[in-house]
Amino acid sequence: MDTLERIKEIICEKTDIRPELLSEETSLEETGADSIDIIEILMELEYAFDVSIPDSAAVNLKNIGELRDYIEEKM
Repeated sequence: MDTLERIKEIICEKTDIRPELLSEETSLEETGADSIDIIEILMELEYAFDVSIPDSAAVNLKNIGELRDYIEEKM
């Protein structure tokens, strides 16, 4: 499974959104995730990919595509 698909899978586990509704341009807020959900998603992504996503970086990641790029850069 590629990085983008794994990210989508994690987001879908934490929200009620279907994977086919997610694209690289989708922001975490557009998934219906509240602030607690977003924190949990980021923590799960850190665990799944063995990377650190500090708050200072997370606030600058505008969508799933940017999140994927950040994770791949840190892996």
